[in-house]
Formats: sequence, structure tokens, C-alpha cells
Amino acid sequence: MMTKQLGNTSVGTDKDDLTTNLAQPAIAIAWDDWVDDLVFYKFNDINSDTINDRLVIEWNHVHHFNKLISGDATYQTILDLNTGTQNRNIISNYTNLSL
Repeated sequence: MMTKQLGNTSVGTDKDDLTTNLAQPAIAIAWDDWVDDLVFYKFNDINSDTINDRLVIEWNHVHHFNKLISGDATYQTILDLNTGTQNRNIISNYTNLSL
């Protein structure tokens, strides 16, 4: 698994069930062995108060670590920011998982 942990770059590849070996909070929106060379991110200030309200992260045309599986994937996650103690949204969009 290639996970992105908050405050960390990556854990590496292993097949744990996410209950062990996580030193930081993590979000696994497409849990598999991806080579993620094209990862884009953008902050949005939705209400024009100069404070970023959300973070959009997109994995664009990433491919599977196992070269025998062809195709690529594009997906994104949107995180609400600066919400204080309120629980907010994590939205995942899977635009292309054609593998």
C-alpha cells in the first residue's frame, strides 16, 4: 500500500490493514500500490476572507506499481480546513479507475 500520511511523505508498500504502522493520521482514498508521480493540490478560499477553506488533492494518471496491470487512475479528495472542533467533510471523487 502506498499511503500519504499527514505530516509525512509516504510509508512505503506493505499490505497492513491500516490499524498498525501508522505514525501520523492518514487518509487512504484509493488503497492500492500506486506510483504517484503526478499529484496536484490546490487550496481554496471559498468565502473570500483570505483563509483557505479547503484543500483539493488530485492523483492524475497514476499507474499501478505492478507493471502487469495496465491502465491508469485519476482520483481526488477534498478536505474541509479550519473547522475548529467541528467534524467536517472529506469528499472523494473517483474520475477514472480504468485498470
